[in-house]
Amino acid sequence: MKKDATMKQAGRKRGPKAAGEEAGPLEQLTVRLDPKYRFGINMMARANHQSLAEAVQWAVKTALHTVKVNSCGTLGTLVDRVWGKLGFELLWRTWELEPNLLTLEERSIVRLVKQSDDLFLPGARRQPDFAFIDAHYDALKALSTLWMDMGYTHEMRDLRTQLVQMKKSFKNTAEDAVQATRATKLLPKPAKSRPKRSAK
Repeated sequence: MKKDATMKQAGRKRGPKAAGEEAGPLEQLTVRLDPKYRFGINMMARANHQSLAEAVQWAVKTALHTVKVNSCGTLGTLVDRVWGKLGFELLWRTWELEPNLLTLEERSIVRLVKQSDDLFLPGARRQPDFAFIDAHYDALKALSTLWMDMGYTHEMRDLRTQLVQMKKSFKNTAEDAVQATRATKLLPKPAKSRPKRSAK
């Protein structure tokens, strides 16, 4: 019986796979679903002879090509165009096509980069220095938050120099925290004071 079941399983045709499914390791995503749609995904997986993960990816891919956007027809087309970029370039390319899809924080970062000529590569084509920005992204993010809190009124100059200095400061602060933690662990624990016995 087990052998027959295994042969049937091996001979079963697999359903459609989502694009890019075999491109690399999958990422884990934990979501909460209405029981009705959880049941629906199970039924879809069975109908298409897919695993649950394959069914979810197929459903997401199908849905992406039904959501309309102004720049390139559907959200699925947009994702196909920008996917493969790394770091800040993925954010920048998405902003070029559909700026409204960025969060307020992300738009603030792009806005700060746009007004900073020293964060662009030299040449006629205005392209950000993605490698430098990725290397200093935490500092850029902190600076853009501060700039947003000031209402974008303060003129930001010599941003490249500021980011380099901020990154060093972040590194020194992190190293100080590590050293302080190590020092604390090396310190002897204070001896517990014994309660004094009251005189009878």
